Amino acid sequence: MITTLKMEKRKAQQRMLLVRLPSLPFNVKRLLKRKRSSQTQTVALAVEELDITSCLNISRTSLHDIIKSHDCTDTVLPRSFSQCFVGQVPLTDGSTCTIYTATEATTGRQVALKKGDVFFDKFQMENEYQILTRLPKHSNIIEAYGLVVDAEHNEICVVLEMCTRGSLIDMILANPSGVENATFLPIALDLASACKEMHAYGIVHRDIKPDNVGVTENNGTKLLDFGEAVDLYNDVHVRLQAGSSRYMAPELIAASSHRNEDIPIHDCPLDLTKCDVWALGVTFYCLLTGSFPLHLASSRDPKYEEWASTGSFGPQSKWNTLTESEKILLINMLNPSPFNRWTMAETHYYLLHKRQPMLIYLLK
Repeated sequence: MITTLKMEKRKAQQRMLLVRLPSLPFNVKRLLKRKRSSQTQTVALAVEELDITSCLNISRTSLHDIIKSHDCTDTVLPRSFSQCFVGQVPLTDGSTCTIYTATEATTGRQVALKKGDVFFDKFQMENEYQILTRLPKHSNIIEAYGLVVDAEHNEICVVLEMCTRGSLIDMILANPSGVENATFLPIALDLASACKEMHAYGIVHRDIKPDNVGVTENNGTKLLDFGEAVDLYNDVHVRLQAGSSRYMAPELIAASSHRNEDIPIHDCPLDLTKCDVWALGVTFYCLLTGSFPLHLASSRDPKYEEWASTGSFGPQSKWNTLTESEKILLINMLNPSPFNRWTMAETHYYLLHKRQPMLIYLLK
């Protein structure tokens, strides 16, 4: 979490000073303001741990002492946001955030800037950065380089690793009949590996879909957009129905009574990891066939009813084009019963060994 403390405000245009302090003795990530010399500047502190009470009560003097004691003079970036990240070009414009490509002035590396309104998008952006920095580095999970505030434009920005070849949506559009198995398998393995690792650390994504899978220069894939992600080990409240409806598991759709209600994560009646498995299964289907299997995983959708009763997922003509191994994969990832649905570890095992994950238990 990031809090902005207003200490001094000038009528003149504010300038930004970015400072990276990796290890202060506090509890949540926050942004602070301090007065420097005779002008007000915004200081973005990459703070590891900061308790909200101490953050609000911190004095100008103690804040100055903290910064001075950590000797941040060697980590000061150019003072304006546009100088920090040059050549900004918009890539995509989502419902809440806009993605830009830019070059980081101090390193020369190409980055993606995920920008949102500092007042309306603050929670999601903070959550995404916090989740990504908590996870260990994984070759198929996007890396977050920083979280900064552009005070001049009232924007909050997550600085991310750049995926130069767009997303899986671009690949699906370029292959309207679906990709070949030789193309599908490495992608599926990459994503199952990323999700398996994520779940092992108690993180659920809650918005897996082709739009949120980036493609790198060497055609590798990376899981993106952790704004809706939840840490199952934290004492947080969560709204069950997150993500896009076409990728929601049937148990999520059925939980309509909790649609607009935030509940404690420890009281959550659903296995949210299995909801991720369903969403990844729908993503795999889209990649293999170039189409959606159904509109909604609900009895209101005849296609879902057909799947639940006959085991033919989506139109029969599409289903018949799949190999037997692809069908086994989808049948188990898209099982209407979350209890019988594969875990992400079982999904990864099957993709890796082409054997039913039941063998995992026999070999123990």
